[in-house]
Amino acid sequence: MPKSFSMGWARNHIIMKNSKTSEMLPPVSQLLSALDAIPSHIYMKDSHSRYIYANRHTLMLFGCSLTELIGRSDDQFFPPNVVVHLKAIDQRVLQGERTEEEIVDEESDGHSRVYLEVKTPIYDSTQGDHPVGILGISTDISKQKQLEKEIRQLANTDSLTGLPNRRELFGRIQRAQLNSKRTESFFCLMFIDIDKFKAINDQYGHEAGDNLLVQVSKHLLKVVRETDVVSRIGGDEFVVLYEGLGKDKTQASEFASVISQKIRIAIGAAGEACGLSSRVTGSVGITIFRYDTVSASELLSRADAEMYKLKNHER
Repeated sequence: MPKSFSMGWARNHIIMKNSKTSEMLPPVSQLLSALDAIPSHIYMKDSHSRYIYANRHTLMLFGCSLTELIGRSDDQFFPPNVVVHLKAIDQRVLQGERTEEEIVDEESDGHSRVYLEVKTPIYDSTQGDHPVGILGISTDISKQKQLEKEIRQLANTDSLTGLPNRRELFGRIQRAQLNSKRTESFFCLMFIDIDKFKAINDQYGHEAGDNLLVQVSKHLLKVVRETDVVSRIGGDEFVVLYEGLGKDKTQASEFASVISQKIRIAIGAAGEACGLSSRVTGSVGITIFRYDTVSASELLSRADAEMYKLKNHER
């Protein structure tokens, strides 16, 4: 490997495995212009992971010229935790592997950028099958990742209250089942229904009804732990998933009853926060589970049945 890099050397001596002969390559000036025009970070490293070439976008990222870059390594541009990861990838590439990784770069302002980094080994036609360097292409996919996150949130979040929706709740219940099996502890589902919600909508209007649902969600979050799940699954129906109730079913039931009472008080407080003249109440159905092989949908149905049993009993 020459001590200094030149595009002419790359053109005449470095080839990608299974590529055509170097005579078919365009002039070096055209190659450089093409690489500089690509809106990705393109670079080459030697067998010691030192930079020997970078296109314009890479140089702008590093804040240096090509002359200043040559011979430098990642530890002069990235934080230590990122450097460890990058070096590990480089070693895999220098052993002949093509890699594709997402790299998260934490910026000084607290924000982070996500790059899709593709690396492939470079071969010297005179050195046989042993890689002599690395070709890397790094593309900023931060906007794409943010869009994916927003789409997931839309798919799994209730648009009115911001709480997890039914779809997200099912996933959380499934994880709770696995945790219950691992720890042998009980968990519970509390199915919550606002009493006479239709009458509230009819008397005060749908805007007031929506405001009540938002206030209920806020007050429910105040009576549970951060690790618990409060979900709105539709209409005036909410579900609280409470995990880690211990191995004693009696104690778990007593604890769930205490939380249930706090939930009823929270619903009343939500009505007061909305300035409604009539008292707002709610019904809470409690079902205690330890690891159960039935589906999340079936567990939710059981909690729903308990809630309606209680509601009918109180009439």
